[in-house]
Amino acid sequence: MFDTKDNLAQSFKLLEDSMEKMWDFWSMSMKSLTATQEQIEEITRKQMEQSKAALDGMTKFQGEFNQQVRNNQEQFQKMAETAFTNTYEQANKANQRLVSDLSDQVKELNSQILKNQDQVGKMVDETVARTYAQVEKSRQDAIAGLSAKVTEMTKQFQGNQSAVQKMVKDVVMKTYEQGENANTALLAGLSGQVADLNKQIKSNQVQIQQMVQDAVMNTFGDANRANQNMVSSLTAQVEDLSKKIVDLTKQYQSLVKKAEAPPTATAKKEAVAKKAE
Repeated sequence: MFDTKDNLAQSFKLLEDSMEKMWDFWSMSMKSLTATQEQIEEITRKQMEQSKAALDGMTKFQGEFNQQVRNNQEQFQKMAETAFTNTYEQANKANQRLVSDLSDQVKELNSQILKNQDQVGKMVDETVARTYAQVEKSRQDAIAGLSAKVTEMTKQFQGNQSAVQKMVKDVVMKTYEQGENANTALLAGLSGQVADLNKQIKSNQVQIQQMVQDAVMNTFGDANRANQNMVSSLTAQVEDLSKKIVDLTKQYQSLVKKAEAPPTATAKKEAVAKKAE
């Protein structure tokens, strides 16, 4: 009886210890999963912040570059206007010098006219015509050269501006696409990791449930076998006691019958014969 109770107590103690260990294992698994999810969320947040910072930096750089381009364009326009003004002033000064020189020559020719009016008049006409043609040609050449330079510089600046804007746009789009691809790859990897973790957790849950069920069934089986052994032992003891009681009852009844009935002659002879034997 006492051994069976001790076995039952030990069985339930083992069951309780197994349940506590299963619970500790489950708690550790959940803590590990929580820590892993927090690390994944932290990595995702840092990657998103880095991508956002890179995109903000490129946007700021593009804004600053556009502002610099506008400033350079304004400076170029000012330089072109200054160059045109300087060239025009130089041409005007050259014209003034030519006019001054022409006036001096005219004065000289006037003095010569007094000597030879016909020759002087012809020379004056030729000189004036030649000088005017030279001045006009110089002015036209200067204006044409300046216009060509302005046109060439404008085309070159526009070409450089378009190329630089295209380059900046390509760099920005490439950087943004790389950031998007990196984020997409990261999210895909994280989704796969989370899915794997969920599968692992479900698998662990099934395994833990199966382990707990097996432990319970094993403990219950041990307890059931111990109970069956105890019942069998008690049954055997009861049967043994019953047999002993029956035997004692029969012996008691036999003694009672012998005490109540006096021995007959035959019985006495049998008793004497037994003693003689």
